Amino acid sequence: ILILCIGFLPNIGGIETHLKDIIDEIIKRGWKVRVLTYQPLNTPTSGKWIEKKKNLVIYRMPVVQGVFYKLLRKPIL
Repeated sequence: ILILCIGFLPNIGGIETHLKDIIDEIIKRGWKVRVLTYQPLNTPTSGKWIEKKKNLVIYRMPVVQGVFYKLLRKPIL
């Protein structure tokens, strides 16, 4: 299963927690999950570019801090 999301761990929030809970349940059922997300947008920490765990691989794309929210109003860019 491929999950595309704007935020994921190590960010902490409603979306991140909900996705983590869903992914944990999917993995318990034997599925493999891939998450494609950005590096943390709101926290000063960054995650590994590629993080591998049992049946879970997280790919984090780089983003320049502050630019994401400026481009959010211009989806063509």
